[in-house]
Amino acid sequence: EFNELEYYSAIAGTDNYRFNFWGYSTVGYFAPMSRYSAAAASGAGGDAVRDEFKLLVRECHRRGIEVILDIVFNHTAEGNEQGPTLSMRGLDNRIYYMLAPGGEYYNYSGCGNVVNCNHPVVRQFIVDCLKYWVEEYHVDGFRFDLASIFTRAHSAWHPARRTSSGKLVLPPPPPPP
Repeated sequence: EFNELEYYSAIAGTDNYRFNFWGYSTVGYFAPMSRYSAAAASGAGGDAVRDEFKLLVRECHRRGIEVILDIVFNHTAEGNEQGPTLSMRGLDNRIYYMLAPGGEYYNYSGCGNVVNCNHPVVRQFIVDCLKYWVEEYHVDGFRFDLASIFTRAHSAWHPARRTSSGKLVLPPPPPPP
């Protein structure tokens, strides 16, 4: 796993260190990642980064290349319940994250948290984000990282069953990860 909150990682077998570069721990869903832009654009600020990405998409389209964004809605850079408050946790922790009964974060993503994609507020956020990238940047599509997380719901974790006498039985909640 690449974690943007880590400052460096060692390249196996060498003394060289490198910065993580994947960008899979999202905080700003409506902005291109500045470190993917040219140094001049990155140094000039957000407007220059935005304009450079728009130019990239335009030039790709001019050459007949479609632009598909690899997008991450399954987790954020906030980590587990002990991680930093950077975005969604500060807005409404219980809406944006899947929480166990004791308040711990479910960690089906392997990244410390799971975004609660089944909540109407979160679903609208995702739709708004996707529309923004299509309308503002003219991207052609998306690849969803860990898309199976979108189907997670509390009802899927706690399936009810009926006994032969017709009683409804709920299993205990899963232990925290």
